[in-house]
Amino acid sequence: MLKRIRAVLNSGNEISVFSSNTHNHSIRAQTTRAPSPVREIVLKSAAAKLSQTQTQLAVANEYNGEVSSSKVTNTFSIMILSSKFESLPDELLLNVFSYLKPIDLYRAFFNLNIRINYILNDSYLKFHLDFDNVPVCEYDLLCEYVMDQISTRLHSIKLSNSTLELFFTQFDFDKFPYLTSMSLIKLTTFEPNETNIFFQQLLKIRLQLSHLLIIECQSVIEIDLYKIIFSNQLPKLKSCQLIFRSDPIDFGCLGKICICNQLEHLTIDKCDFDQLLYLLQYLPKMRYLQASIIGSVTISGKKDLADLIPYLNQLKLTVVRFDYFEYFIQHIPQLTFVSLIYLNAYQPIISGEYLANLLLTSLPSLMRFNCTIPDFKFDYITFIGTFQHQMYLDRKNQWIIKHNS
Repeated sequence: MLKRIRAVLNSGNEISVFSSNTHNHSIRAQTTRAPSPVREIVLKSAAAKLSQTQTQLAVANEYNGEVSSSKVTNTFSIMILSSKFESLPDELLLNVFSYLKPIDLYRAFFNLNIRINYILNDSYLKFHLDFDNVPVCEYDLLCEYVMDQISTRLHSIKLSNSTLELFFTQFDFDKFPYLTSMSLIKLTTFEPNETNIFFQQLLKIRLQLSHLLIIECQSVIEIDLYKIIFSNQLPKLKSCQLIFRSDPIDFGCLGKICICNQLEHLTIDKCDFDQLLYLLQYLPKMRYLQASIIGSVTISGKKDLADLIPYLNQLKLTVVRFDYFEYFIQHIPQLTFVSLIYLNAYQPIISGEYLANLLLTSLPSLMRFNCTIPDFKFDYITFIGTFQHQMYLDRKNQWIIKHNS
């Protein structure tokens, strides 16, 4: 029979060799780990739900050799922790595992035991991969050992310029039948063949993609992506976040824009006021809108937004002109949640009382209002005093006013 051989160097610089099933417990007593008979006693005690003191007594009665109380205590703590973790139901372990990165999850738990492997292979366990600035060593491990295990349960992925080309040389989106969410971070101009490969891969999942985040990509790539989004080539896309790299895009240059009945959540950064209104007429099912509006335009004569976006009930605006915010409030009466971040320190909101009257007269269904105002370059104390109005005091838990210095 093949036996494992172990060598131990003691404090006297003497080497003792023994096989795995013929322990020399006098030698093992010099190590930090408790002898295996002690561990077996502690394991039985933990399973019987004995206390630490009772376990110490059991070791003293059943083990003939000498063992320090600290080793028994440490072993007892490890056994208790292990038994508590393993006693958790599968549903709770699935929930815990869902918060871990796949590479960490498989490093820590894969092949730990049959039950854990079964849970790791459960179809209800959804995985999310972040390839943005991932270390090369971690990327290699992930590709070699983990991807085959999770490919059919991958639900979201984040790709950046540093990993995109490498990713597509090793994987095909056909392998991810349940991939529904994608984040594209700071993609720059590709070679023509690389651009074609990227968009071919993207269109392979166009019928399943429901969430898309685009952050500061190169303008040429952004335009091609927006053409795909707003020409309705992603028929299940419900949520879209567009964070521009520099200047806001002119949506008129995209050519024909189709009605996107499926899109319900839109976050758009550095958007011109006119361009936002132009885009909204193609998003009739919009329920949530978050926008940072820049530019200086005349807003008179605009369409009534209540007819364009009748389902919109949550609005978060960042503006440099109060009349932008005022226009939205006056033309979307069905809003229930409103957030305002006001950035112009030189052109204040008229007054707290005016703002309260605007909300009360325009939004009969308003349930919550959050407002952040800057440190205005004038008599700030007097202005803040206008918010000490009974209308705010009556709604102190629903209307929150913050000062951003």
